[in-house]
Amino acid sequence: MTGGGRAEERASRLAEAAGVRPPPVVTVPVLASGRRHHGHHLDGALAITETRDGEPTIYVAQVAAESLPDAALDYLLAHELGHVVAWRRPTHRSSLRIKELLMFGPAAVAALLAGVEAIAAASVAAGSRTVLVLLAAWPVLLVVGQMGRMAVQRREELAADRWAGQLLGSAVGLEACARWTAHSAAPRRRQHLGDWLLTGTHPRYSTRLAAMRKSVSEGGRYRARRK
Repeated sequence: MTGGGRAEERASRLAEAAGVRPPPVVTVPVLASGRRHHGHHLDGALAITETRDGEPTIYVAQVAAESLPDAALDYLLAHELGHVVAWRRPTHRSSLRIKELLMFGPAAVAALLAGVEAIAAASVAAGSRTVLVLLAAWPVLLVVGQMGRMAVQRREELAADRWAGQLLGSAVGLEACARWTAHSAAPRRRQHLGDWLLTGTHPRYSTRLAAMRKSVSEGGRYRARRK
């Protein structure tokens, strides 16, 4: 693990242009995510933003810090800065609570149903039938909760792309990052829709590009939302 170097310098310039306090930027050989993080993925993790003790830090993969073209690295860092700015807003905590509720809500329902089942075991048949219906619904709740959690995550990624678009005034960095990844990373299996709905943390590339271009046209150069 090293100081940010090239990545740290460029992130500092972007933060200054946006009028936000620059976060620590650390270049690491391999990215390993913690419990709460946002990562930039096209064909693999190139950077993540982790928050520990309430303070966000951007971690950049060494290969990205050293090999990405300037425009692509600027986009990558601007995207992560968008996450940092979001983390610093008190209202952002509500999205964390929503995701945690969607993650742990079904488990809480299962625990409640287990208690209800124990009570209903000595109750009338109608009560037992109700418990059986609720138990049958639990897998559905689990799937719906996971889909909702991933949808919230993808929404936050699009917000970071829009923030980056307003800051950079162009979507060329995203396009350059995608081209670099396509030539430099091992090809990944395309996710089927069902798999993507349950596990896809990032929107499709075409969706991200469209959102960023729209943000550029609406926001103009360096009109990023400030802290």
